[in-house]
Amino acid sequence: MTRTESKVYNLLKELKCATALEIAVKLGMSRKVVQTCLNHQAARGVVEKRVLGRRAVVYCAKEGGVSRHVKRDSPVIYTKTRGRMERVLELLSRYGCVSVGALMRIMGITHTQAYHMLRVLLFTRQGVKMRIGKTAVLCRDRVVAEEIVMRIREMVHRLAVANGMRYATATKILQVALIDREAYELLSRFIPLRRNMTRFPPSILAFIADVLEALYGKSLKAGNKRVYAVAPQPRNYVPDVVDNVETHTARVKPPRRLLLFGEKMIPISFHLPPAMLQRLDEYAREKNMTRSAVIRYAIAEMLEKMKELSLAQVVS
Repeated sequence: MTRTESKVYNLLKELKCATALEIAVKLGMSRKVVQTCLNHQAARGVVEKRVLGRRAVVYCAKEGGVSRHVKRDSPVIYTKTRGRMERVLELLSRYGCVSVGALMRIMGITHTQAYHMLRVLLFTRQGVKMRIGKTAVLCRDRVVAEEIVMRIREMVHRLAVANGMRYATATKILQVALIDREAYELLSRFIPLRRNMTRFPPSILAFIADVLEALYGKSLKAGNKRVYAVAPQPRNYVPDVVDNVETHTARVKPPRRLLLFGEKMIPISFHLPPAMLQRLDEYAREKNMTRSAVIRYAIAEMLEKMKELSLAQVVS
C-alpha cells in the first residue's frame, strides 16, 4: 500500500465502516482520492464494499487486513541499474560531466531511467548535479563541475568578443558555435546540436541564455528577445552544485475558507529542512491527517492570529 492508502485504511479500521466522504473530511483529502484508495483496497480484498440503496456506498474494513507502507530513504538499486551505473561512471571518468539528455542518447534509456540513475549516483556520493538553464548535468565531482562551467563561460565570452558583438543573444551565440569547432564539440556534450540547424529548441536557447546571464547579468528586453550587453570583463560566478538528495519539497494548497467566492485553488511549493519535515509527518500520523492538511490548517491559524494581533494594535 502507498502512504495515502495506509492512512485511509487505518482510519477505516478505527471507524469499522464509513463512506468515502466521511473519511475525506477527517483526513482533509478530496473524496475522489479517498474513493480511489478504497476501490483499490476492495479489489485486493482488504476492504468490503457495500452498496446501500441506489447510490450510497459504504466501505468496511475486513478483519485480519494488514496495512503496510515501506518507506525507502534511498532509491532501490537493481541489477540493471548497477550495470548502467558502471557505464555512466566510465563516461564521467572520460568526459568529467555529461547531461541527462546525453545519457539518454548514448545509453538508449528513457528520461525516467536517466533520472533514477542520477538519484542513485547522488545518494551513493559518486557524482554531483548542477543545472544550466533547463538542462541537468551530472559531473564526477564538484571541482570538475566548476571547471566545466568555467570552460563554457570562457568559450561563450570568446565567441561574443571575437565576433564583435555589443549585444548578444542565445541564437547569435549558437549560430557562431555551429561553425566553431571547439565550441561545437564542447556544447554537443550537453545539448543536441547539429551543423545544419537553423532553428533551436527552447531547451537549447535556455542553456545558452543561462550562461549569458551568468556572464553579463540580467537581460535587456528588446521585443520578445532576451538581449545581453557584452562586457569586456565577465562577472564572477559560482555554480550551484548539488551533491546529495536531501532536498524535500512540500506542495500544499491554501485553505478554502481563506479564498473569495469563485476563486480557484492555487498550488504552492516551498522547501523544508529534513528535521522539520520529519516532525511534520509525525504530527500528521498522530492526528490521522495528511501532510498538506496539517500545513493548510497551520497557515490558516497563523493568518487568523496575525489578523487578531493587527486588530488589537489598531484598537490600542
